[in-house]
Amino acid sequence: MAPAQINKTVALTGATGFIGPYIITALVNAGYQVRALTRRAQPSQSHVIWIEGQLDDEQILQQLFYGADLIIHAAGAIKARSKAEFFHINEYVCTLIAKAALANDIKNFLLISSLAAREPGLSDYAASKAAGEDAIRAVLGEKHPWLILRPPAVFGPGDQETLKIFKFINSGFAPLLHDEAKAAWIYVEDLADACVTALDSPQAQFQALELDDGSGGYLVKDSHKMVADLLGKTLRLVHIPSSLLTIIGAANEFWAKISRKPAMLTRGKARELSHKDWGIEGPTFADQSSWKPKTSLYEGLEKSLAWYKSQGLL
Repeated sequence: MAPAQINKTVALTGATGFIGPYIITALVNAGYQVRALTRRAQPSQSHVIWIEGQLDDEQILQQLFYGADLIIHAAGAIKARSKAEFFHINEYVCTLIAKAALANDIKNFLLISSLAAREPGLSDYAASKAAGEDAIRAVLGEKHPWLILRPPAVFGPGDQETLKIFKFINSGFAPLLHDEAKAAWIYVEDLADACVTALDSPQAQFQALELDDGSGGYLVKDSHKMVADLLGKTLRLVHIPSSLLTIIGAANEFWAKISRKPAMLTRGKARELSHKDWGIEGPTFADQSSWKPKTSLYEGLEKSLAWYKSQGLL
């Protein structure tokens, strides 16, 4: 799709992660110029200006925001070597970026947070995401418009986390912690479209809003069944006690200290995974804007599977 006439510039962090390229595509197609932060050189791209540097470098942030009208802060740490590292990236950087937004008179600020921020007591990650939201509220207040979006599990072509679920079920079994465990999902293109809509949704400002595929969430065993159906496999659920995840998490933390590499499955992540209800509680972005999700979980899983197969991953 050819982009509309360029009329505004968006500064974007998290541009090179899983979600970032989808946000860039949605922005360019909607007629925006993008100034995107990257840690390493990127191929040239129409209507995208790449700024090389680190998230916590104030001079780099000034370069990133030069001439920008709007900000989407999508960068964040999902794993870290310590609690301090989580809070440095997910809270301190939010403070720096919010202050830079004020200094550059940015018209709107969008933070992509996480549904985990709803339960800050579960893990250092969840606590740091909640602290990042609080930093935005504290710095911006009502001086400049801001909005926080709390997506649940984001999936689609390119996602390596959902690939693990496909691989488990393709091998003949799927882990389950609780029979009534529930989780919400959102297809990555729908989240990118929501980001574009959020930039011009004054009625949704000064809030933290949840969003998903419109279902409110699925029982985990039902989403596993969707994957099994797509793979043509018989679903075999293996119930895993939360205590086993905790033990594995503790072992991973010990190894992370020795290797100095962050672990994904920690005791905190085990508590997140053991939480029974990651469904949508609201208020939702769909209720307070013109945005509506286009892709159901099943449709998105089908598209994801096609991509995994095309890449030789399944």
